[in-house]
Amino acid sequence: MADTPPRSRSATLALIAVLLAAALATLYWLDARNRIAATQDELARRLRDVEHDAREARSIARLAQEGMREAQVKVAQLEARLAETESQRLALEALYQDLSRNRDEWQLAEIEQVLAIASQQLQLAGNVRAALLALQLADARLAKADRPQFGPSKSDLFR
Repeated sequence: MADTPPRSRSATLALIAVLLAAALATLYWLDARNRIAATQDELARRLRDVEHDAREARSIARLAQEGMREAQVKVAQLEARLAETESQRLALEALYQDLSRNRDEWQLAEIEQVLAIASQQLQLAGNVRAALLALQLADARLAKADRPQFGPSKSDLFR
């Protein structure tokens, strides 16, 4: 029994080789399984991170949309105020033009009245002094008005 036949020795060596190969295969399988599990864990973690980032991005987008809506409302309000202010400005401008025309017309009517008085003083009373005073008053009113349209035209200056 001390010597085992070569055949049983080769069978033992073959069995040891098979057992060793099985052990190595098991070690590789366990290592591959651990790597796959680690990869799955890493993928799951990354997926959670991506989902979290996506939720944050949706939340930020929602806030941005709300901010944009609020800004649009404010812009619309400002545009309405601007339109109202512009219409008020136009109304005031028209009123000013109206007042300015009326003032000019009133001044002209007053000056015409003074000229009529001067004419009456000359024609009816023959009072040159009163007519001269009325003409001086009319001249002073024209100068005080400081309106170029009240002065003589260029064609009147060269007659």
